[in-house]
Amino acid sequence: MKARKIILLLFIILFSIVSKAQVNLVPNPSFENVDVFCNVCCIDLTPPWQNPTGGSPNFFAECTTLQPDYDVPQNIYGYQWARTGIGYAGLGVYVNQPPWNNYREYIQVKLIDSLIANKKYTVNFFVNLMDSSNYATDDIGAYFSDTAIHKDISDYSPFSSFTPQIENTQGVFLTDKTNWVEISGTYTAHGGEQYITIGNFYDDAQTDTIYVSSGSTSQMKESGYYIDDV
Repeated sequence: MKARKIILLLFIILFSIVSKAQVNLVPNPSFENVDVFCNVCCIDLTPPWQNPTGGSPNFFAECTTLQPDYDVPQNIYGYQWARTGIGYAGLGVYVNQPPWNNYREYIQVKLIDSLIANKKYTVNFFVNLMDSSNYATDDIGAYFSDTAIHKDISDYSPFSSFTPQIENTQGVFLTDKTNWVEISGTYTAHGGEQYITIGNFYDDAQTDTIYVSSGSTSQMKESGYYIDDV
């Protein structure tokens, strides 16, 4: 009887730990919340995600009929189904062509609850290189902050003064245009973080890139990614 009580107690403790570990603090993590009439195009139309700079991150969804450029799976940048649900985000993470040098796009959202000091959090999201991209990078990451970081509406330059706590493995270029690729890591909070921002935090000189074939006729040196399941 005593052994059975110990086993039961261990089961309750383990179940409690597992249950807590599965809570996702990111609202609308797979971009399923859609503005009225399924308006797509801008990330702000899948609330509470927002655009923190002068860039123009996109939102794509299956439900659109009036805006085929932002449809799923076929859209203006390529062909890709959502990893889960009906939608995903899209970011331009590298452009090295005048006059768009150092052009960057980011997506940002306020967490459901503030992070707890000294607690470890598992962070992961999935990316897929847009078919229209002729360059791939290994420099995509996520930055946690106490307050929302932002730039002026006319400023599309990199958040180069911030170092992302979660980053893709350096040297592992994100070249896959077919499958969703996971970026993941563990973050120990200092406490009070309320926002997560995703994108490339480096300027052109510090961004590692590799040439890939593209279905686009554009001569611009650019790299864009779909984002899902944060």
